[in-house]
Amino acid sequence: MKKVTSTIFGLVAAFALVGCSGGGESVDASSLVSTAINNPAILIYNNRGMLNTETIELDGNTEETVTITTQLTVSGHPVGIQWVPNSGSVFSFGAEDDNHHIVATPNYPEVGGDNIGATLTAKAIFDGVESDPMTYTFVFKAPEKKFEKMPLSEIRTKATSKERVWVEGQVTAIMPDFDIAYIQENGYAIGLYKLSTSGSQITLLDGSTRDIQIGDYVKAIGEYAPYNGLAEVSFIESLVEVEKPAGFELGEVKTLTGSDFEIDPMTQMFPVTNYDGTLVQVNGLEFVKFTDKDGNTISALPTDGKTHSNIVCMLGDTQVSIYVSYHIGSANQTAIAGFFSSLAAGAKFNYSGILGWYTNPNLGIISVSDLALA
Repeated sequence: MKKVTSTIFGLVAAFALVGCSGGGESVDASSLVSTAINNPAILIYNNRGMLNTETIELDGNTEETVTITTQLTVSGHPVGIQWVPNSGSVFSFGAEDDNHHIVATPNYPEVGGDNIGATLTAKAIFDGVESDPMTYTFVFKAPEKKFEKMPLSEIRTKATSKERVWVEGQVTAIMPDFDIAYIQENGYAIGLYKLSTSGSQITLLDGSTRDIQIGDYVKAIGEYAPYNGLAEVSFIESLVEVEKPAGFELGEVKTLTGSDFEIDPMTQMFPVTNYDGTLVQVNGLEFVKFTDKDGNTISALPTDGKTHSNIVCMLGDTQVSIYVSYHIGSANQTAIAGFFSSLAAGAKFNYSGILGWYTNPNLGIISVSDLALA
């Protein structure tokens, strides 16, 4: 099984920060280390802190990981957390991030092998005072299959809701607040949801980090979470730049017509079903009205950066909505409102951007640059 490249730690001192008070300040070190070692946040699994009373089963089919913490702030004081695996080299440990977190990846049994047990023991240390040890118990479940990349062309039919998935693609659009970013591969796309929560920074090929950018080719691991027709990966646990595969194609930008926004009576599906999140071109739109998120007509487009709204348009004889999310921010909402306030009556315009979806297909505008006069 392919493993992440990282260092195997076998010594306590290899991955610990030792807290100290400094400046002769009088503090109750015993109380600090006791509070720190009993904080569930020192070991995180599946986005929650764990207690050492629980046996943690990690699934080799999806290569689950845990995150250990090497420093906690207790009553304003940094308390170091030392970790040692008690069962040999059963974990591989990544680099420590700015939040004093390290991802611990189990060295799983081979496919079809026996499950194995493992433990990790932690101690909190402050000014030379150590807490009692805290030992966590694990079972590494042998994989029945390899955890592999899922092509974006297949994810909507092969992945189940909440399944842990690995996806790759080129970044085509990003919400300014990192609520979602879209990646595309061979004409199909998916949203990477809530990077504002899971982290918008990616690890680049050279090991450095920065915020995700349009044009990056990334690998993301998270939970498949379709929402009202929009395919998304949520609870992103890993976001890294990887080499773009030989022969990679973004896919053509589809030019949509009115019929693409109408249900096909034969299939009872929209012709653009499964293409949500892709880059599209729509020409010849004509403004009708603004509505709120519930479809009620409003006199002006909200620009407060706090309110969702829609721009109802006609594309020939078909009604098409442009969805204006508050996640694009007040400045973008204001610029879009300005575009429509200067639009002459009956004038037509074009859209070039993301195909959105909320029960029905819509146009998921992010910037006024998505719009142009016809």
